[in-house]
Amino acid sequence: MFVDIDFPQIRGDGFLDTIKLIFSPKLRGAKQEALKQQTIASVERWWQQNLNFSFRLYLTPEGLRLLFTDQLYDPTSEETSKLFQQLGADPLYVRLTENQNGFRARLTPKPWRCDFKKPPNTYPWDDTQAEQRYRDWQQQYSKATTNFRACKLHQAYGEPAEIDSIQSIVRYHDHQAKIADNVPLA
Repeated sequence: MFVDIDFPQIRGDGFLDTIKLIFSPKLRGAKQEALKQQTIASVERWWQQNLNFSFRLYLTPEGLRLLFTDQLYDPTSEETSKLFQQLGADPLYVRLTENQNGFRARLTPKPWRCDFKKPPNTYPWDDTQAEQRYRDWQQQYSKATTNFRACKLHQAYGEPAEIDSIQSIVRYHDHQAKIADNVPLA
């Protein structure tokens, strides 16, 4: 099971603070860091009350990703829904998980996070030329994202289960997301 948790939006404490945030990258950065630490602390508090779970916590550019390693989960189960709620999972991620009956995790950076253009079109393609434009974009995108990673491992919590499929998913995820590479997060 993957869980996507977004960092809260930065908000000013009143009119003057909002103006300061607009013009002060240092203040904005400090508030972002504080919100990041609060979100991590919230997950850690949850885990301290639920030590029977194990998961890997990753940092993404806009939040956290948890990859649960204690058991296999049903994406549409009551248990999964309850965990999403307890952890404050992103509502869009929750809907996608339920509608698609599966967990998902981005393994490559979003194009604009590495100064690359968005895809020219989406599937299904209107014709073969549209597909070719997308395939050309995809090749360029693959080259452009070589020096970026999608997430960064923060910490592992608990004892992972010795289930081959979970271990395989962790290895695949970490390899594709470039966890071991010392490249910028995008």
